[in-house]
Amino acid sequence: MRHISMNSREEFVRDVALDCIAKMSPKDKESIIDNPCPIDYHFGYAMYIRNNYIHDRELPDWGFLVRPDDLSSEIMKCIISLLIPDEYKMDDEYLDMVYEDERFINLRRKYKEKYETYPANLVEKHRNKAACISSEKIMQQIDEDDNLSAEEIDTLYDKLNDEREKMQKAVDDLVRELSNLV
Repeated sequence: MRHISMNSREEFVRDVALDCIAKMSPKDKESIIDNPCPIDYHFGYAMYIRNNYIHDRELPDWGFLVRPDDLSSEIMKCIISLLIPDEYKMDDEYLDMVYEDERFINLRRKYKEKYETYPANLVEKHRNKAACISSEKIMQQIDEDDNLSAEEIDTLYDKLNDEREKMQKAVDDLVRELSNLV
């Protein structure tokens, strides 16, 4: 096992992801590349991560609650981003929504079979249509401003829902275009 940094949550996540990848067979890597849906690994590989890297060690207080399920999900997303860096980036709400959509995952496979490449260019094209504000920024604004009225908070939640709807529409448009191509 390589050295796993405990200096920060980000370093821990990356080090565990790199250690996991180093231990994977080529077939295991190809399986994740073929199905880069983080949720699909919750009761499988992510459980292995929880049991071998999270539950067996005393994690430092990184300034917030460390939930094993959340941490293993972050590690799984990091593994995916390292295996397909041209397609998937961590901490990207739009990409999370795309790669958690089973329709997209299935069409992505068919696209690869037909065109011998994955549809990264189409994913980016539809990202540009979404042009969303990060929901994290909206939530941060709600959390940090103690002087917001109930009406202002409702307005920010409406804005958050609007942004998520824009992202979902972009994902639906991507799926529609992919289905026409394959």
